[in-house]
Amino acid sequence: HQFVEEHATQKVGPVRIHQIICWKSAMLIKVGTIFPDRESDELRESIVEVFVTIVDQNSSHCVASDAMRGSMQRVIVSGKGQSGLNGLKLFKGGYQAVLDSVQSSLATFNNVNMQVVCPECLARGNPRRASTWSWDEVFAAAEGSESTIVCRRGHRVKSGLLVGSCKEEPLVLPTDVPTKPVPELLQSVFLIGLWDPSSRQVCSVGSGFVVDKKFGLIATAGHVLFNMEEGRQYGTPYLGIKDAKVVIGVIPDKENKNAVWRYFAEILADDVRNNVDACILRITHKMESDVDEDSPGSQTEQVTRPLDPTAIKKEDLKKLKLELNLELEQSVRILGYSQGDVKEDPGSRRRIIRSPDFDRGYVVRLFMANLSDDDSSSSSDSESRLTFNPREEVVVRCPTIIGHSGGPCVNDDGAVIGILSRADPTDRHRCFLVPASQLRQLVRRAKGLCSRPMYTTTGPELPSRYSTM
Repeated sequence: HQFVEEHATQKVGPVRIHQIICWKSAMLIKVGTIFPDRESDELRESIVEVFVTIVDQNSSHCVASDAMRGSMQRVIVSGKGQSGLNGLKLFKGGYQAVLDSVQSSLATFNNVNMQVVCPECLARGNPRRASTWSWDEVFAAAEGSESTIVCRRGHRVKSGLLVGSCKEEPLVLPTDVPTKPVPELLQSVFLIGLWDPSSRQVCSVGSGFVVDKKFGLIATAGHVLFNMEEGRQYGTPYLGIKDAKVVIGVIPDKENKNAVWRYFAEILADDVRNNVDACILRITHKMESDVDEDSPGSQTEQVTRPLDPTAIKKEDLKKLKLELNLELEQSVRILGYSQGDVKEDPGSRRRIIRSPDFDRGYVVRLFMANLSDDDSSSSSDSESRLTFNPREEVVVRCPTIIGHSGGPCVNDDGAVIGILSRADPTDRHRCFLVPASQLRQLVRRAKGLCSRPMYTTTGPELPSRYSTM
């Protein structure tokens, strides 16, 4: 009760303790804090989990143990939560309160040094070899002119994020004029839908783009077509819908502003179970005529024209190239078919927005995490395949809306540095991309599979990898 009384007056909203678990020398606290959404003015709860434990140098839970002497012990305070508003939601959501409590408890002890462990070291390598800074060093950098601090392994981290002196990051739009304008790119950006024959409507909508015009390959986000909910059904293609079909919408020409449904496609390559939120589609058939409506309707039941590589070439698809090189603060644009303005009445058929749009932003972080040999085990590997835990992402400061998923994020030259995977649920101006390096691996695999016979999504004709999932 004292905790709630002390922190319930925060301007970000009241604090609620969901759970406290204590076991021997460890404690786990789960806290929820209400934050106002800056765009919708809705109140949303941000969940923060704080783990506190006392360990010695030989403990498997000890971090930065390489820098410890044999007689030392560590009191570890680790926070897990959304980094929205430049870390404000993590610290104000309960982490700072627990940290203050631990500091107060240790104030009577001698020879206590407070250190900050590099989060990039923890994410990318063996936690036992992680770099540390003194608290005073990081705090001085945050209060001074140094907005970032560098660990001995070369990782650059925002100093304010480490000590809680967070300042909300404004959305600054780039002023440079891109060399490749958006209208020239939209011919390559497609509307992706999953047709459910039982409800006779498109049940999932996303965006995608042409990565290979020879074989008619399209890249999109995995969660548009795969079940990405945690559990045993994780990774099920076509959302587990029987006889579902992937439908593709395109901008017919430069005069038209809305996409029309034109193609059917199949899922050709994916790595969803290995934590890559992306898949490669192959165009297989063309509808008898373009459908300029929200739903392809009866076209899904008619005889369509199969498209082999020769026929695909005649479609004159426009591809976007992949770009593996990118830099922090690089200006980017995310293109796609947002569905955020759709207002549906209960029981009504889903309305699809078929006009593309884009948003501008810039790269703020390049994230890659490597699993150490010490952490790998058959059981943990099995569990990781039942939930989404990305190992590599590009973080972009850019507003996004539902429907942009799978849409290309391009640089000024129009080259794709990644596709939109997800947005930060607590900060709509912060989103995460599947990098072009992972897309390239999927494209290579898809090209190697293009010599196999085409198939439909009807029952026994599914490849065994999908039909047995």
